[in-house]
Amino acid sequence: MERILDQIEDALTKYSSYRYIVKESSSIVNLFTSANVLTADGWHAYRFDVFVSGWLFKSYTYRIAFRKRLPPPRPGAINIRVAAEDRYMLQFFVGLPAKTEAEFDVVSRKLEIDIGGTALEPQTVPVETLEAGPFEGPQDAAVKIHCWNVDDAGNVSETASEFEGVLLDTFAPPAPGQLGIRVTGETPDIVPPPVDPPVEEPTPEEPVPEEPVEDETVG
Repeated sequence: MERILDQIEDALTKYSSYRYIVKESSSIVNLFTSANVLTADGWHAYRFDVFVSGWLFKSYTYRIAFRKRLPPPRPGAINIRVAAEDRYMLQFFVGLPAKTEAEFDVVSRKLEIDIGGTALEPQTVPVETLEAGPFEGPQDAAVKIHCWNVDDAGNVSETASEFEGVLLDTFAPPAPGQLGIRVTGETPDIVPPPVDPPVEEPTPEEPVPEEPVEDETVG
């Protein structure tokens, strides 16, 4: 019987935003005691059945079905996209995930954004929104974002998707303006002074050796 009850609970919970529990007992006192514990934990009894078996000696089985609303699942990953620059301020958008089958009853998302230690007012956007913003913050400021799912009954996911990053300036500076020249004066041409050609000194003549003169005196 316990296995059958577990299968019933799994089948009911699989395609619902509720979690189900079925309790049964042959003692109505014990069953109501369990019911009080579950009710204090947020469970709601929505069905009560009595099963009778036997003919001469009858036995009774009491069953109560409980259900509890499940919080929506946590959203998928989030990010930021820096879109523009204005002096030292950067404009950015928060990228949100697309709605999934598990988020069938989610209708909106709640955003909490902190820029450089300053918390913005919490914002709620429709679940179909893929980019929220624009937001603005100083260059190199730390950004922290938390995002929760909110279902059609106002229940908020137990945990949030988180993002932590820095606003980085990835924009190139503008090109310089038109270049030009301005003539401010005139200087005369520089003429180099004349250079005298080098004077060549005469090459000294080499002495010619004298031939000996023979003595023609007759003795």
